[in-house]
Amino acid sequence: MTTTNNSNTMTYNVINFACASVRTLRAIRKYGEKTCLEAYRMCEIGGNGASTVGCYLGLTTRQADAAINAGRELIKGRASA
Repeated sequence: MTTTNNSNTMTYNVINFACASVRTLRAIRKYGEKTCLEAYRMCEIGGNGASTVGCYLGLTTRQADAAINAGRELIKGRASA
């Protein structure tokens, strides 16, 4: 969902954490929202796998996979995760 603040016309994304899965919330807590979003972008846009993403971000392959999944859910929503 995108929300516009009329006082200064700033647009920003609002993440509904109440709708996020437990696994996504866990990954965000462990690795941070920014890392999860970066991991997803590296995977989807760059075509990198979890192993490559993990090396770049300093995560194990399983941790990177969890971060990629969390980033995907944050961007696309729970239905596509």
